[in-house]
Amino acid sequence: SSSSSSSGSNNTNTNNPNGETGALDEQEFENDLHHLVRALTVVSSFVFGVPTFCWLATICLGMPGVSLALWICCYGYSMVPYQMAALLAWIPWEIVEWFVLASATAASALLVVRNLSTPLMQQDSSTHTKAAPLIMAMMGAHVCFLFVLKLTFYP
Repeated sequence: SSSSSSSGSNNTNTNNPNGETGALDEQEFENDLHHLVRALTVVSSFVFGVPTFCWLATICLGMPGVSLALWICCYGYSMVPYQMAALLAWIPWEIVEWFVLASATAASALLVVRNLSTPLMQQDSSTHTKAAPLIMAMMGAHVCFLFVLKLTFYP
């Protein structure tokens, strides 16, 4: 009976041969917290930074027809494929991780381009010399995001 009451509050690491209590667990939690902050920074930079940069570029190029709210909403919704990818990327084969993340990136880029290319092209209807490079830059940002995700979070 005394062993069951003490096992609930026991903080020892049974795999630790030195008998140290809790030090290893606290260090792992701290590293996980830094990993979480890094993930939040990467995703927030992509969801808020890239659309803000693109919106500012459209303002400078004289195509102010797409609001900042629409840019951020499209990029926010484009994160949905990555939720499924995060689950599937737990499969421990690197080729599967690449395939899953690349598929999520393609779906994400398709969502953004499909929803934003038409209003951008309408504002640049004569030559498309302003909108086309901006759309290519948006797709390039997605590819960069793919490599940042893969190399940072799926080593």
